[in-house]
Amino acid sequence: MAGGREKLSFLLVEDDVEYAEFLRLLVETCYEDATIDSAADVAGALTRLASRPYDICFLDHLLGEETGLDVLRQADATHVPTAFILLTAHAKQDVARQALELGALDYLTKWRFARFEFERSVSYALYRRRKELEFQRSALRDPLTGLGNRELFHEQVRMLAAQARRRTGCFGLLYIDIDGFKDVNDAHGHSVGDELLRQIAARILGRARESDAVSRVGGDEFVVVLSDVRDAEAAAAVARDIEAAIAEPYAVEGIGIVIGASVGCALFPDDATDVEQLTRAADARMYERKKLKPAKPAAAP
Repeated sequence: MAGGREKLSFLLVEDDVEYAEFLRLLVETCYEDATIDSAADVAGALTRLASRPYDICFLDHLLGEETGLDVLRQADATHVPTAFILLTAHAKQDVARQALELGALDYLTKWRFARFEFERSVSYALYRRRKELEFQRSALRDPLTGLGNRELFHEQVRMLAAQARRRTGCFGLLYIDIDGFKDVNDAHGHSVGDELLRQIAARILGRARESDAVSRVGGDEFVVVLSDVRDAEAAAAVARDIEAAIAEPYAVEGIGIVIGASVGCALFPDDATDVEQLTRAADARMYERKKLKPAKPAAAP
């Protein structure tokens, strides 16, 4: 914080040297201790954006033979934390509309804005981007456990699969089903069942590694994406550890509960190179493991 304001980072994408210097001076005047980087073309802007997250990117519309709209498209501006503000020499509505559709949060007409309008645009863009990202995050979270939901799980697996294909790497997937959960719910009610699920989620998180992703994808079904795993045995070791953690006794609203879990493992690309097939393989192995288990009491006497 500086002078009661947070320290902001800016990226200035402008091919006019004189105007780029004007922007830099304006940022320095309005935002004490701001960090400022610059780029003069689309390739430079994308390189900068890939290197670190920026709070604000001022983006010139015309960049040689390309445009700021190309940056918005290729940077996937609607999903990154950076708030983009388009700068146009002429306030053409069709350009502004396209920029907003591609993820820009505001636009300014070059040379025609005062300091108040400049600061207003920055404040508005920052507020809107943060609210949008909060909404995106909440839409991808399970409200009961706080874990990722099914949509976030699929997004994470698709991303890891793409990375693994590029680098000839691998990753693991664990599909977890809670044994006897329906009996607990039926015997003790949904409040006990909900609290039990929260405790189970916490135990899975506690045994997963920092680089792994945990999601709840059904009523009593969880998945763990092992982002960096050597082989099937390493994945199976994590699965056994999670099963053991879930099997430890619980105390929920004064009720002693003993419950188990069945975990199925699948490895990319050994078991499947398609996300849906990989999930089905882990799910099938989970059911195979469940069939081998003797029935256990859901609640302690």
